[in-house]
Parts: sequence; C-alpha cells; structure tokens
Amino acid sequence: MRVALLTLLCGALVTALTGEDALEKWGGPRGGGKVSHGGNNIGNGDGGGITINTGGGDIGDIGVGVGGGGCDPAALGDFNRDNYLDIVATNINDGTVSVLLKTGSGSFQQNIFSVGSEPRGVAVGNFNGDSYLDIVTANQLSNTVSVLLGTGAGGFQQTTFTVGTGPFGVAVGDFNGDTYLDIVTANSGDGTVSVLLGTGSGTFQLQPQFPVGFGPRGVAVGDFNGDTYLDIVVTNLNDNTVSVLLGNGLGSFQLQPQIPVGSGPFGVAVGDFNGDTYLDIVTANSGDGTVSVLLGTGSGSFQLQPQLSVGVGPRGVAVGDFNGDTYLDIVVTNLNDNTVSVLLGTGLGSFKPQAIFSVGSGPRGVAVGDFNGDSHLDIVAANLDDNTVSVLLGKPCGA
Repeated sequence: MRVALLTLLCGALVTALTGEDALEKWGGPRGGGKVSHGGNNIGNGDGGGITINTGGGDIGDIGVGVGGGGCDPAALGDFNRDNYLDIVATNINDGTVSVLLKTGSGSFQQNIFSVGSEPRGVAVGNFNGDSYLDIVTANQLSNTVSVLLGTGAGGFQQTTFTVGTGPFGVAVGDFNGDTYLDIVTANSGDGTVSVLLGTGSGTFQLQPQFPVGFGPRGVAVGDFNGDTYLDIVVTNLNDNTVSVLLGNGLGSFQLQPQIPVGSGPFGVAVGDFNGDTYLDIVTANSGDGTVSVLLGTGSGSFQLQPQLSVGVGPRGVAVGDFNGDTYLDIVVTNLNDNTVSVLLGTGLGSFKPQAIFSVGSGPRGVAVGDFNGDSHLDIVAANLDDNTVSVLLGKPCGA
C-alpha cells in the first residue's frame, strides 16, 4: 500500500512524505486542541463523520499533529471558504479545539481556540445564517456547549450555553422546522439528552431534557419513521442499548423502547445500508470489539443484525461509500490497537470482513470527506494518545 504522511508541528507547515508500505510519523508536541459527524451538517459527537463525497478503494495515510493534550473526536468543513476541506478536533486536556486549515499544497495550518472544560463531542453547521460554517463542542466537565461562530476566514467567536450533566456527544439538525439549525447533546452524567433550539442568530433556547439510557455517549440524528421530522438516536454505554427519540416536528420528542446492541456502545452513525430507503443505525461497541447494525423498518423500529467483528476497543464510527459501488460502508476507530476498521457493505444490510489500517496512537473520533478532490472518500481519525489526526486517502480500486 502506498502511504503519504504529513505531520503538523503545532502551527508550522510540514511537507508531505511518500513511501512504499511505510508509515513514518513526526509526533506533535503535547499541549491542546479538537471535532465530529453527520451529513449535510448533521453532526455526531464522538464518532461520526461528515459525508462529503463518495468513491474510494485502497487507502494511504497522512498523519497530522495537533497541539493539545488528548485529541478526541473530529469533524470536517470548509471554515475559510477556500474550497478545501478543513478539520476540527477537540483537545480534552486543555479545553480547546484545533482547527486545521488545508492549504493548496496539501498541508494544514493549525489554529487553536478555547472552549469549555474537557470538550468531547464536536459538530459543525451554520448557526447564524451568514453562510459561514460554525462549530459546536460538548464540554463534559463544565456542563456546557461552546458555539464558535465562524468569520469565514478561519477565525471564530465563542458563546456558551448550559446543558445537562456531563455532555459527551453532540449533533445538529433542524428539529422544529423553522429552517434554523438546532443542537442536541448526549449527557453522560444524568442519562438525558438536551435540545437547544436555534434562533437563527447564533443563540439557542434550552428545552426540557429528555431521559434516555444509562451513560449516554454518542448521538446522531435522522428521520427514522418517514414523517419528515428529525429524530434522535443515542448510545447508552452502561446498559448496552440505544435510545431512539421520535421527533414531532415542534422540537419535542417521544422516547421509544430501548434497543439492545453489543457491549459498551460508544459511537453511532446512520445511513441506508440495504437500499430500502429507510435509515439504519450502526454502533461501535467498545466492550466486545464489534459493531451492531440495526436495520430500520421505516416506522421507527429496528431489526438487530448479527454483530460484526472489528478491532480492540472501538469508539468512533462513520459511514460512506469507500469503493464506489454505491453501497454504504462503515469505518470504525479502534482505540486500543491503534487502527481503523473498514467494512465494505453489500447493499443488503450485511458487510464483508474488516480491512484494517494503522493510524496514530489511541484513535477515537472519525470523519469522512474528500480532501484531495479526486472524488474518492478519505478518512480522518483523531488520535487521543499522541495528539495527532491521521488522514487516510482513498484510492481507486486496483490502484
């Protein structure tokens, strides 16, 4: 496998290296920075990826070092309107995010912005209607979300909003049909989700919290029952379930019976895996090294499929078409063996055995998008233990 590696040393640009079946990494300094998932600005904290384009095949690697202690989830977007895809990643140890702006040469320029205490989840969207992408982080220790309003030039202005206890995952979507993006957090400390309805000016109105399972972590959104209203799905780490909350289109939700999945579900993503036009769910199960696929029936209920083996300690999960066959595939970060697993979909709701790719140390968050404009999906892994993000460049099949 051909490998291309780029590492960013805390704000300095470093040129790319290439090699055959080799991976070399220059470790960035420890110190602070960080991001998350969805599709069309529907984000997912701790384990999703923003789907930008489709394509794929063989995968090469670029490692990008970030400042900060403990790089956690990541998300993607064009933050400075230069038509290049940028990266945002949360740095849990120093309460910052790293925004990595891609340059025309293929390298990245890092900028660091302060947020709340121990940021975990991250998502992106336009919260104030100015056409510039903004960022939201879930700050676990300060029980807040930080909203960073983009200037369109790669800079941001922060505001903070209070949510439930221990917010971990975060996602965005329009929950009340007013065309303004709203925010949802999975609150690990009190077993709830918080919904903040956007006003269209970059401010938000907190709604009553909704109970879910025990130890919620990841969160994603989608229309699970075909009523055109966005719904919410949350992974519950400590009771091995997911909670589905069906939206009424007014910003309120009805909790459905919890659905059992594998052990220790962490990240969650949604997509149509069997081509029936109904959204399905996939979870990364940290306790047993599997992913669980739940096929949607179109009525808000789901059918659990046999679990699929991945690496050790899976955390983040995202979906995209990596081999260009029009079927959605799955990518998972494996925290404890420093790899990502790619499972290619058959289009029938089943998946081929995993292909494994090495990344940085302690990969947690994952996102997908086309970084080099070749129409093939690439993968970004946020590496918790060495303060880097790894970019895996997708190649055409057979290349």
